[in-house]
Amino acid sequence: MKKLSVILVTVLILSGLTTLAQQQKQNEYPNPIGNLKFNTSQLSLQNLNNTDSKTDTLKMMNDWDKAMTLSFTKLPEYIKCKAVPETLKAKAKGYILVTYDAAKRNDFGYVYDRVSIQTNDSAQPEKFINVSVNIVEDFSKLTPEQKANAPKIKFDKTTYEFGTIKEGDKIETDFKFSNEGKSDLVIRKTKGSCGCTVGNPEKSTLKPGESTNMHVTFNSTGKSGPQNKTVTVTCNDPDNSSAILTITGKVDKKDEPKQETPQK
Repeated sequence: MKKLSVILVTVLILSGLTTLAQQQKQNEYPNPIGNLKFNTSQLSLQNLNNTDSKTDTLKMMNDWDKAMTLSFTKLPEYIKCKAVPETLKAKAKGYILVTYDAAKRNDFGYVYDRVSIQTNDSAQPEKFINVSVNIVEDFSKLTPEQKANAPKIKFDKTTYEFGTIKEGDKIETDFKFSNEGKSDLVIRKTKGSCGCTVGNPEKSTLKPGESTNMHVTFNSTGKSGPQNKTVTVTCNDPDNSSAILTITGKVDKKDEPKQETPQK
């Protein structure tokens, strides 16, 4: 009887350990794409100076019963990817090295790329991972004198409340801004929080003392309820390189047209 109890306990322990190992594997690689599992499908490189490059790692596991080959053929020039190893054995682990060159990207602010991975996976041969980065201007090498003579952006307001409108109405407003610094102010980029909000400066370069307007448009089509939309203004002011303009208000749904009751 004791021997049977020992065998039963041993089986239960081994079963528990197997279940625990499976749970740990699922927790470590919770993002399956076909038979390839990733620790994440969204690689965020966070802040990156516009003159620098950065390398990060994406972990993966081949959950297939065959070896899987991985390659990259549709990459933009500013992203390099390398699978280690390039042929991943069944149930084996590996990683992808992703190198992002912000100088070649030649952009500012939050940017996003969808990277394609070609494999021999019968379940899903082409896989996609997302790479995001916030490209910022590098002001770290400015001398105290250069910083004292830098441009300085100043807005007359940073929030506009439009009250209550009907869905489909378009709101347009101007945010006046000026250069209170001692060198040229350059607007690098403007980006709305969604496609419904757009900001366009009347001038992109301002001499010291000059002023102009940032024209912002909000299209309420398809929107309803409280709205809080933003436009990020990226410029070469070292103290305020990413200014945020906000448009806020409420959108009421359009009244549905009444359907006529058919006469009997």
